[in-house]
Amino acid sequence: MCICISSTAYADRVTSALKKLRKNHTAEARLSLNKVLRKQPKNAGAKYVYALYFLYHYSPVQAQATASLTTTFTNTEIYLDSAYAYVLEALVDYPQTERSSLKSWKKAGIDLTAIEAKKREIDSLAYAIAEGKNSIPGFQSFIDRFPEALQKAQAIEKRNELAYAEASRINTYKSYKKFLDTYPDARQAHEAVKLYDLLLFEFLTQDDDIVSYEKFLEVEPNSPYRGEAERRLFELSTLSHTRQTYYDFIQRYPKSPYVEQAWYWIFSLYKQEDNPLGNFLTTYPDFFDKAYIEKRIATQPLAYFPVYNEENEKFGFIDANGKLQIEAKYDSVDTEYFCDGVKENTMLVYRQNRLGSVDKTGKEITGFGYESIEPLEGELLLVKQEGKVGVWHESGFAVLPVQYEEVDVLNETFLLVKQDGKYGLTNFFGGKVADTEFEEIKNLEDGLIAFKQNGRYAIIRNQRLLFKKFPTLEFLYDSVDWIRQDALKVKIGDYESIINSELQTIVTPVAAQLKPLPNAWIAQYDKYQQLLNNRGKLLADSLDEVRGNNSFYATRKGDFWAIWKTNISPRLKFDYDTVMLLGQDGFAVKKGTVFYGFFAPDAFLKLGNFVKISLLQLEGQQSRRWILVEDKVGAQGLLSAKGQAILPVKYDKIVLWTPDLIAVEAGGKWGLMDGNGKQILPLLYSALNYENGFVSTLKNGKFGLLHLERGIDIPPQYERLIKPYTDNSLLFVAAKNGKYGFVTADNEPASEFIFDEINYWQYGVALVKKGDQWQFYQIAEKKYTLKPVDAFEYIRQDDKEIIMRLYANKQYGIVSNTRGIVVDLEYDDLRNVGTKEIPFYLGEKYIDTADVYLIFYIDRDGKKVHKQLFDQQRYDRIVCD
Repeated sequence: MCICISSTAYADRVTSALKKLRKNHTAEARLSLNKVLRKQPKNAGAKYVYALYFLYHYSPVQAQATASLTTTFTNTEIYLDSAYAYVLEALVDYPQTERSSLKSWKKAGIDLTAIEAKKREIDSLAYAIAEGKNSIPGFQSFIDRFPEALQKAQAIEKRNELAYAEASRINTYKSYKKFLDTYPDARQAHEAVKLYDLLLFEFLTQDDDIVSYEKFLEVEPNSPYRGEAERRLFELSTLSHTRQTYYDFIQRYPKSPYVEQAWYWIFSLYKQEDNPLGNFLTTYPDFFDKAYIEKRIATQPLAYFPVYNEENEKFGFIDANGKLQIEAKYDSVDTEYFCDGVKENTMLVYRQNRLGSVDKTGKEITGFGYESIEPLEGELLLVKQEGKVGVWHESGFAVLPVQYEEVDVLNETFLLVKQDGKYGLTNFFGGKVADTEFEEIKNLEDGLIAFKQNGRYAIIRNQRLLFKKFPTLEFLYDSVDWIRQDALKVKIGDYESIINSELQTIVTPVAAQLKPLPNAWIAQYDKYQQLLNNRGKLLADSLDEVRGNNSFYATRKGDFWAIWKTNISPRLKFDYDTVMLLGQDGFAVKKGTVFYGFFAPDAFLKLGNFVKISLLQLEGQQSRRWILVEDKVGAQGLLSAKGQAILPVKYDKIVLWTPDLIAVEAGGKWGLMDGNGKQILPLLYSALNYENGFVSTLKNGKFGLLHLERGIDIPPQYERLIKPYTDNSLLFVAAKNGKYGFVTADNEPASEFIFDEINYWQYGVALVKKGDQWQFYQIAEKKYTLKPVDAFEYIRQDDKEIIMRLYANKQYGIVSNTRGIVVDLEYDDLRNVGTKEIPFYLGEKYIDTADVYLIFYIDRDGKKVHKQLFDQQRYDRIVCD
């Protein structure tokens, strides 16, 4: 009974303190509350009123806080913290309060709902302070002090937004790392991680060299930019695009994802250098896929031919031996393959009307969906899609995306690309080298490239383009042309200049047209010329004409000439009437009426009174040469290189055939001399002709034949040129009475003269035409083999074999001079769709009763390796012109 009274009394004290507080008697209210709490430390009502007490002290300040929010809140947050502490304790102690006290408090407005409402009010007031500060510490303080507030999530979001904005302002990988470490659950964390990874990648690889990318991969092996680092490392390691750099890359980075590409580039470059393909695995025994190379080597010489599988209605390919090489799984193939077969490594196929490509090993290369696919260079394929082009490698990886108007190979290091009418450069990995902003980019020699912009050219070395930063270009020239092995001619306005491959000036700009000589330059002005040496130094000025070779310079002023050696100071004494250069080490000069000659090193000759002097020699045979002289009436003669008379000056024409055969003509008649001027044939012939050691003669309208080394001398008595049946044969084809026949080297008849044409077939057998038909004629037995044919066509014709397609009685067949009849004369059409070395025949028979076509593939030996049946519609798709 006493306890109840006591509790009620304390309840009355609580309500009494509440009344005092409401009457603004704050000090009295606080004393009452302290008394209650000293007796009852867990009195929820007293704690609630105490919370109101602290809010009472906060509220007046709150009223004026709208004017100076930030300065006021800092000084008053202690009241909110105290109020919040008491209201939280009130909530904890309230469930333990006696019912009588609760009933008493309720009448005064103290209950659980009021306490909870007051807590929410305090939360809101605290959040308003945090919003007023609008700072990371402000929101963090609210989160820490009011962890159960409904605004906690909002405060966290605001704090994170401010923190992320600060990280973005600094924008370094460290700022994002700090944000992620501090706020790992932030909504912005995903974006921060991406930016952190990017900026860290850029920071660690800012030097853009091999060392920085290696270090990055070592310290950040799981970075999302690992692939980019590996790609750039591959690119930097192999920028020169040579077999050795690719092989060095493989050895240094054996686990790189680009090892396979490196191997394929090695294979491509090996092929481009015309190395024997069969030696590749010997040169590179560690190639990663030997089976692929072995199949490439095995299939390279083979021609492939499309075949149709009627069961699945798909197309595949067989080789010239009839072996199925590519499984029948394509809806269609390029129609030209039916007529010509496939000799290249890449074949065009269709899947659901979408064009793709497959190689001879069966590897699908480009995927499907292109408008066209065609070879670019080496093992590169140009693909076209929606009017744009890209590049694939034949081994099955993309080199350039399909986004360009044009793509071409500029040189061994770069690809030329075109976009929006402008040109740029990429490397062979698709990496951008130069933006597409140039009017023209052209490859010069010796590692130089010219860029054209706004009508002017800049020149730069290949090597300077192998780095990430594109160099600054100086557009100095109106035109750039490579005119000699070691020099470029550039033009600036009306001035021309010569620069070398190191871009050093050889000839300073002159208002003249510069022309090359072997060891000098000619500056052609409007009314005169200058001679400049190889370094641009003036050798002779005010000239009317300049000539030069490796050994001598000859210049003319007015009517007189000067000449001197290229390796000495100029001799500018113009005292010769004429100068003629003789080859690379000689010249002739005329003074008065006499010509003098000189040949290095010290052969001085007095040549005589002539009008014209020239050198007579065969290319590459400098040791055998003559001096051709001509007098004032045009008569020609021949002197030795020592000035000795070989042929007198009396001929209308002298022609050098060989060092021992010189044809001469005088008065319309021809004769033949040796190199020493000795007569071989007198001047009795209307014409002479030389070919492969044989001299054809024409006299009185009849033809003869002469071969000095073989002792053949057939006098002129035949109507047409006499031809050897073979190069080494002792049989010759001659003509009498309008018909051809055979004669021996002794001019004895070997057959009747009864043929309209004669063609070589094999030793002892000729293909001859009589009337409208052709037959095979055995020369020794003078009889025919096989039946006559109406026409023929060569498939192969060389020293190893002659193969012909025959036509007779409206049927076609195949015959070989080494294997006889290969394909009988039984086909309505027959063509070679293989190569001449490995023929493969497509034979056709039309079955009239069924209106279908039987198509046969027949190998080189005449074996039928595949048969297909086509109706008219499918046949029309493969019919060949």
